[in-house]
Amino acid sequence: MKKSVWLAMLLIFLGCGTVVLALAMKNFDFTAFDGKDYETNRYEITEAFAGVVIEAYTADVRVVPTDAALVTVTCREQKNLKHTVTVSENKLFIQLEDTRKWYEHIVFFSFGGPEITVALPRVTYEALLIENDTGDIEISRELGFQELYISTSTGDVACHAGVSGAAQIKTDAGDIEMKNIAVGSLLLTATTGDITVDGAGAVGRVEVTVDTGDVQLSALTCHTLVVQSDTGDVELDRVLADDALSLESDTGDVELKRCDAAVIVIRTNTGDVVGTLCSDKHFVANSSTGDVRVPQYTTGDPCTITTDTGDIELSVVKN
Repeated sequence: MKKSVWLAMLLIFLGCGTVVLALAMKNFDFTAFDGKDYETNRYEITEAFAGVVIEAYTADVRVVPTDAALVTVTCREQKNLKHTVTVSENKLFIQLEDTRKWYEHIVFFSFGGPEITVALPRVTYEALLIENDTGDIEISRELGFQELYISTSTGDVACHAGVSGAAQIKTDAGDIEMKNIAVGSLLLTATTGDITVDGAGAVGRVEVTVDTGDVQLSALTCHTLVVQSDTGDVELDRVLADDALSLESDTGDVELKRCDAAVIVIRTNTGDVVGTLCSDKHFVANSSTGDVRVPQYTTGDPCTITTDTGDIELSVVKN
């Protein structure tokens, strides 16, 4: 038994030594062991276009501003898994073209990944459409679009560009982040990912839907806000809606900080509702088993809060 133990320890030691030696020979560059063969291709776009369509798969996508006159598309991609870059129907198309053999799909190690960088001059484009799977997506500020649509599965989305019309972002397990933006209307959907909006002005409706992810909205102005959550928490900080504010959660908590709207409706099951509003309200607050503490105003805009077992505690702070 002792000889077997010593033999096993010796084999482990030799294996670790072999790995360290191999890494040292590559100057500890882990990408040197990548089972995928990458190359970088750069495309200059001379044709005119009004919209951008990107159909990727695992590539991280970045859309950035440039001072150059020409649009450039830079792709870090596999040699047999390239992206085609074309202009047709007044749109710039960037699409994945898979020409791999069946055996080239088998990879045991992979470090890094494909990347797509689109550099656009600072003008307003008609539309930006991005469909992705596992790659992250980043849209830089100083860019403007009339419409925006982004869909991804597990990738994160960070959008800082302005959208004069409708902006729609959908993800499954990825997070969504928007900062310092102006939009016409906004529709954000996530399943397990978190949604964060910090500093946004929407002319129309803002709708946020999550399952288990958390929602954090701050410094947001809009006409109407609708938030629907299952188990995720909802936190609103300095959110002002000209018309209606509707919040619905199951087990997640709802917290308001200096928020206001002409009509406020909040519904939860076991989640607590706490926070502050900016003006007097006519409160109608009900909880089956939870505690209820709200100001007893008889005048003001309507504010209705209904919970099952959650607590309700709201106050008014006017300054």
